[in-house]
Amino acid sequence: MPARVGELLDGAGGNPFLATETLAGIAATGADGPEPPERLVLGVRGRLAGLRPDTLHFLRIGSVLGRAFSLADAAALCGRPASGLGAEVDEALAAALLHDDGERLLFRHDLLRQAVYADLAPSVRRALHREAASRLVAAGRSSADAVPHLLKSAEPGDTEAIGLLDEAATDVSAALPDLAADLAVRALELVPPRSPWRTTWENGPSSR
Repeated sequence: MPARVGELLDGAGGNPFLATETLAGIAATGADGPEPPERLVLGVRGRLAGLRPDTLHFLRIGSVLGRAFSLADAAALCGRPASGLGAEVDEALAAALLHDDGERLLFRHDLLRQAVYADLAPSVRRALHREAASRLVAAGRSSADAVPHLLKSAEPGDTEAIGLLDEAATDVSAALPDLAADLAVRALELVPPRSPWRTTWENGPSSR
């Protein structure tokens, strides 16, 4: 079995609906690329059609945060207090889309999360990832928590992203030097070509 097909089926977590839609989609269009098959996305969209719009929006926000996410983080991105999302959480749990482990909310199957995420317009995904990075840092989380979101959203000249990527590179340099180098390169890519910062960055961490 090709590795990508195996990854997709693992993400289905044994759910017959997800596995069937995945295999049918692969048969129709192949399994190339990072996105789940279009047929799966359409099937999940149909399954979610009966949800209230607010619940669907909440799930989309959650899909940006990852397979597991905190209600507080989702509430911050929704622009609402966590206490005001009870109906959305209850509906998602009742529909067996999410599981609550007492500390975090988790999508029942990662392939379900991927399908919800794939249904977001690329520009919306990018904006939500950027906002997620800022809100995580504002909430006192480490720069490392923000990095996955920055890598999917930062644009050249984004000074906050440059600083956070540099900070994360410094934090992991001793234990994970290869990752630190990758983060530093990504930060440098965000520095505008004619910016006075570029010379400083190219001279290495000691000059910053």
